[in-house]
Amino acid sequence: MVLFAVVLAILAPLGRSNYLLFHALAEFFSVVVACSIFVVAWNSRRFQNNGFWLLLGCISLSAAVLDLFHTMAYKGMGVFPGGGAPLATQFWIAARYLQAGAFLLAPLYVRRTLAPRLTFVGCVALALALVAVILSGGIFPDCYIEGEGITPFKKFSEYLFIAMYLGALALLQRRREAFDPAVLRLLRMSIVTFVLSGLAFSAYADVFGYTNQAGHLLKVLGCYFLYRGVIAIGLTNPYNLLFRELKLKEEALVSERNELRESRERTDRVLESMYESFFSVDREWRLTYVNSQASRLLTRSREELLGKVMWEEFPEAVGSVFYNEYHEALALQQVRVFEEYYSPLDAWFEVHAYPSPDGLSVFFNDVTERKRIHEEIELLNTDLAARAAELEVLNGDLEAFNSSVSHDLRGPITNICGQCQVILELFPHKADAEVLDFVRGILDESWRMNDLINTLLDFSRLGRVEMKREPVDLSSLAQEIAAAQAARFPERSVRFAADEGLTTTGDPGLLRIVLENLLGNAWKYTGKTADAAVRFGVLETEGRRAFYVRDNGAGFDMTRAGNLFAPFKRLHASSEFEGFGIGLATVHRIVTRHGGRIWAEGEPGRGATFYFTL
Repeated sequence: MVLFAVVLAILAPLGRSNYLLFHALAEFFSVVVACSIFVVAWNSRRFQNNGFWLLLGCISLSAAVLDLFHTMAYKGMGVFPGGGAPLATQFWIAARYLQAGAFLLAPLYVRRTLAPRLTFVGCVALALALVAVILSGGIFPDCYIEGEGITPFKKFSEYLFIAMYLGALALLQRRREAFDPAVLRLLRMSIVTFVLSGLAFSAYADVFGYTNQAGHLLKVLGCYFLYRGVIAIGLTNPYNLLFRELKLKEEALVSERNELRESRERTDRVLESMYESFFSVDREWRLTYVNSQASRLLTRSREELLGKVMWEEFPEAVGSVFYNEYHEALALQQVRVFEEYYSPLDAWFEVHAYPSPDGLSVFFNDVTERKRIHEEIELLNTDLAARAAELEVLNGDLEAFNSSVSHDLRGPITNICGQCQVILELFPHKADAEVLDFVRGILDESWRMNDLINTLLDFSRLGRVEMKREPVDLSSLAQEIAAAQAARFPERSVRFAADEGLTTTGDPGLLRIVLENLLGNAWKYTGKTADAAVRFGVLETEGRRAFYVRDNGAGFDMTRAGNLFAPFKRLHASSEFEGFGIGLATVHRIVTRHGGRIWAEGEPGRGATFYFTL
């Protein structure tokens, strides 16, 4: 601002005492600034990657040529006889068109390059052409008429300049990231000052008047801002102006380098926090990274390994599966996954090798313990398979034995039953009554023995029956079984109820056995109850459906409930309720095969409830 203060201190008094000198100095100042902008822009063209400063400098030079002619043609200078104010004003308007055009076009070339020589020649040729057109007379429109003042063309042009400057401001705002903030602020201030200068020049009537003087002072101020933004900053801090792009690229590189460093640090933290061991090598097999887990497994410090050739540090691995797999992964650029034993460390490793154009990344884990457990499992499985085969043979032998025993037992029992029936039929009156009672007892026990043999055979075969799962309507099945029980014991009156729509999925035959046993027991143990009642239903327990059979019969002592589902274990004497103690064991086996469980609740004399899930 010191320079401008000096210029203003010189020009302001001259505007009142010697306007012609004031005008000449003001214009020469703007010409010098414009030429300086060109010199800076032209000599830095090799370092520029955009055309903004080159275009602004070349057009400013052209405008300076026209401003020089404007100064020489000004009224009272006497350089161009017969010229005066009209000719000077034409040069002025032509120079302003170039200057406003420079500010409007230059932002369009922030990201584009220009041919320097062609741009220079074109701008100079345009300036000389305008000089020739104006001096030839009659072609360039009149801008000032003596005695009348400025013409409508001149006023229109001044307003057009204002519009062009405002457009330049908008374009600079859109391209603001390409400029240093200080330079951008001074360019804006220069444009705003030129706009104010244009408003002053659109209103004067006398070329020596105060309005004209104010317009020139504002133009000088605008040129000063240009000088500050281009010349002063360009010379004192060229990286903020001429090498702005280089500075931005340098800042971008620094930012990118910082981001890469942060990314590398994040990657290091991830690799160090991993359970897996990790190392990487370049294409020359030099170790470029080893995490702490890998260092521990390899029993070598990171400092010992980094930068070393892997095969020189672990020569025992040359020619091994590790060596071959790693070379194939790198050569074929294919991921390799394998397990291998490394004898120097006496350990098995699971390895994942990931190739890249830069080398190989390897993740590995010590799986020695897992391999040992796997081998033990395999041995156990082999032993289990042998035992299963042996058990299958024993089951076959047992089945054959059961069939043989049942056949051998049934024959004599059938003979005993037959002979007892003959005695009862042929000698009902000849034999003693007591003898006949003994014969009837032998016959009843023989049939009971036959039923027990059949029950035992059915129970032994139950575990080998193949299950066929399908939808089963338990409600209908319960009604059917209850009807059969009622027909079997017509002399009894039992109230039976079953919930409707109870369905499940299972083996229909096996589930029939379950309900036959549970409902049969309910009928049996309510035999001594006057108002017998049996119910089949369902409820929710622990998020699952539990079916139940409830009766109000004899019940049982809960302290003895552990024996309920054991074969041949009975909670009631045979003299009270007949049976073999196989029914509930059979139910338990079937429910278990269906993936469910069965339990019971009871109280002596108040009935029992059997629950089961499937």
